[in-house]
Amino acid sequence: KVIMNQTYLCIKSVYGNEHTYGVSSATTYDGQTILIETFPDLCGDRKSVERLADLCNKLHLDAIHLKDVVEDFLAYL
Repeated sequence: KVIMNQTYLCIKSVYGNEHTYGVSSATTYDGQTILIETFPDLCGDRKSVERLADLCNKLHLDAIHLKDVVEDFLAYL
């Protein structure tokens, strides 16, 4: 039996003294974590991106919808 578990993560990018945050979709497949899709550098507000990732996890968002969710997130910044 193959068990897949999808999760969303807040990721951090560092450019000198600047930090930006984005979101990644990852799946655990046969004990290995595989990144599905990554949207780096969404904004500099870590807490906002963490809330986005948490909401995606709580709602069990299918990764196919992540691009639309990110677009909506950016529209409301």
